[in-house]
Formats: sequence, C-alpha cells, structure tokens
Amino acid sequence: MDELNKHNIDDADTENCAPQGSTENQQLTMAVGTDAQETKQAAEKSNAAPEIDIDKLICPRCGKAFTQKEKKCPHCGLKNNLKLCKTCGATIAKNAKRCPKCGAKNKKSIYKHVWFWILVVVAVLFVSSKISALSNNEELEKIDNTLTETVQEQETPTPISTEEEALIGQWCAIKLFKLEDMKSGDMDAKDLTVEFSADHTGKIESQAGGTTSFEWSYDDTTDKGDIVFKAGNVTVAIIGDRGNMSEYAGDLMMTSDSDSVFILERQNSKNASTSTETADTPKTSKVVSSKISVGKQNALRQANQYLNAMAFSYSGLIEQLEYEGYSTEDATYAVDHCGADWNDEAAKKAEEYLNTMSFARSGLIEQLEYEGFTHDQAVYGVNKAY
Repeated sequence: MDELNKHNIDDADTENCAPQGSTENQQLTMAVGTDAQETKQAAEKSNAAPEIDIDKLICPRCGKAFTQKEKKCPHCGLKNNLKLCKTCGATIAKNAKRCPKCGAKNKKSIYKHVWFWILVVVAVLFVSSKISALSNNEELEKIDNTLTETVQEQETPTPISTEEEALIGQWCAIKLFKLEDMKSGDMDAKDLTVEFSADHTGKIESQAGGTTSFEWSYDDTTDKGDIVFKAGNVTVAIIGDRGNMSEYAGDLMMTSDSDSVFILERQNSKNASTSTETADTPKTSKVVSSKISVGKQNALRQANQYLNAMAFSYSGLIEQLEYEGYSTEDATYAVDHCGADWNDEAAKKAEEYLNTMSFARSGLIEQLEYEGFTHDQAVYGVNKAY
C-alpha cells in the first residue's frame, strides 16, 4: 500500500511540474525569436545601399559626394577627372570607354555650340585678292540682244514645279569664263543681274545694255545634276554636283551664242533689290543642286565647318550633326557629300592626340577605332603621324 501511495504521489508531482517547464520554454523561445528579428533588421539596415545624390559625383578615394563643377574633391583633394554616366548615373572616369556599372558607351565630350564653330571658321577664313575683271561690256550686249520682250498674260496660273521653284529669285554675276582659252575673271554683282519670277517671266539688268524682259521655262535635268532652263534664246542651268563645274554647284550658269559663260550667284531676298554685294567672299561649304532640301544644304555647310576646325571620322561626323539637331538622312547626306578623305582625317586626329598626350602605337590605333575610324583608316593615320 505504501508503495502504491508513493507511486501516486510521484505521478502527481510530475503533472504539477510539467506546465511550469513548458511556460519557461515558451518564454525562452519568444526571447530568442525577438533577438533574431532585431538582428535581421539591423543586418538589412547595414546592407542597404546608401542614398546617393544622382546629381553629384562620388569620390573614389574617400567615398564622399561633391558637385560636378568642383575641380577637385573638397574632402580629400583628389583631382576631378570624373563624370556621371548618362545611362545609369554612376560616377565614371571622363576618359573611360564604357561605364563599368551598366556598360553604356561613354561618348567623348566635344564643343557643341554653333557660335564656337562660327568663330573658328571666321578666324581661319581669309579674303582672296580680287582678280582684275575682264572687259565684258561687249559680251553683256550680246546677251541683251538675244533676250526679247515676249511677256504674255496667262489666264490660269501654271503650278510651279520643284525645279522651277529652285530658279525663282534674283541672281547676280560673280565670274565670267572665256570658252576659247577657259580664262576667267571675277565680276561685280552690279555688272549683271537676272531675275526670274513665278509667272515664268524675267528680266536682265546690265550696265552695258540696260533692262531686257523675257520668258523662261523648265527644259531638262541632266545626269550630272544640272537643272536646265530656256530663258528667251539663252540657256541657263543650275549647276549640279557631278559635272566638271561642280565647284560652282548650286550657282547659275548662263550661256549664249558667244564664246562666254557667266556664273551667277543667288541673292538673299534681303539684298535682292540692291544688287551691290560683291562676289569675292569665299564659300564655306559646297551647295549641291537646288533640288536638295534646305536641311541637307545646311547640314553640308556645317559638316564642312566642323572639318575645317578639327578631324572627324565618318560615323563621328554623322553623330555630331545629329546632335546639332539634323535628321539622320540629312546628316548622312552631308557627310557623303562633304568631300572628306577619311584616311587624312584619321592622320589629323592621330596628330591631335599625340600633341596632347602620349600613346603607344597600338593604343593610338585602338583610340582612333573608338573615334569611329575603320581599322585600315586608323592604321593609316597612325603610320602618318607616329
């Protein structure tokens, strides 16, 4: 009996002790869980990326931010040769070829203001001395005699074609060629002025023969790009860019039954009534046939301005014109017709680099290829400059 009572007492003690142990275990588990959660939150805070001002550079030496206009880090004094990646905003070296973070191409910085290039072009241009003008009063009289006054009223206006629209306006003589010996001489604008109106009438004014009226009409466009018209008994043509007179592309050529050819230049509407502008100002770019759009003509002029100031690769010049706002079509047309020798441009670019910094031969070739030159062009340029 005593053993049975002892056994019952032991069982009761075990049941009384069990809830107390379970409560202590629960409290211990909750404490451990709370500590783990706090530890996890602290780890997440420590691993979170620091907030970065996207408009500021991060110094690679001290890790502090500073503005891009600073010449050096205001915290540690490191020279500022840094810039922000335009794609991801990461801080990268100015001479880096690609962003090490996102891999985007790091385009070189170049002067992109039109006024800068205008100043450069003005600085390098010079006015050539004027060649003594040939005596041409007799030739002007022959032109006047061939033009007859046959103006007729038209009841219904005739639509103006693109070719005809290119001729409408006032043109002033700038040069006279003698076909027998191909000698040429400059002319003053007031010596000969021809005006073409939208109603297909026109008039010619000269010091020798006064004023003569005539009718004109579109004739043909040649495979050389010349747009040919009939003006009375005289043939006139807007010179194209593929013939032996391509240096005067966009100007007007007038021929008659004599042995002389006159070259005339279009006048701006602002100066159309004066005809006093001289013709000895050098052209900054070659204007192709007047059938070409104004955008392409302006892009061509600006391409030549850039090439007069510094060396470019084919693709690099297209990118620069596109940056200036020209369409890809206009920029490509301009670069195709600018007359640049890309091997020579590569040599000039190589010389530009060697004048400012040191390069190994292979490194300079690689740099020229980065600028957009082909491998053959880059090798040619380095061989010329190295």
